[in-house]
Amino acid sequence: MVVICTTSMGLTVCNNKKRQVDICQQLIALCEFILIDCESKLTPIIELVDELLRYDSLKKLNFISTDNLIMNKQIDSCLSREENEKLSNFLYSLGKTDINAQIQIIKNFREYIKRSEYDYLENYNKYKKLYLSIGFLSGVCVCIIFA
Repeated sequence: MVVICTTSMGLTVCNNKKRQVDICQQLIALCEFILIDCESKLTPIIELVDELLRYDSLKKLNFISTDNLIMNKQIDSCLSREENEKLSNFLYSLGKTDINAQIQIIKNFREYIKRSEYDYLENYNKYKKLYLSIGFLSGVCVCIIFA
């Protein structure tokens, strides 16, 4: 039972790292959708983001709300504190400048998140087996100590 619990803790850490990668990928997709709209339809940003967040392909972005667009409300996700701040500032800045500046802001944020995604993916691939192994081995050690 102890081995199962500690292994599942290692799996939980692994899943959290994978979730960070998924969130970055979905933020990149969100930027792409917003860029397409900026270059063609120019839907009001609150309507657009509200509509986009209903897509199944962006379901992990459920921590974003229209309040983030209206007020500079701090995002609370599993990304780093710095990335959450940048995301909050990015969302708050949407719709507040002319279209050319807006497109540049979106492209800059997309590149920032792509770098974060790369770092998270590299970290995940490098350490996922380690997290699982440590979880399993710590359970075995506890069993040996108490046996």
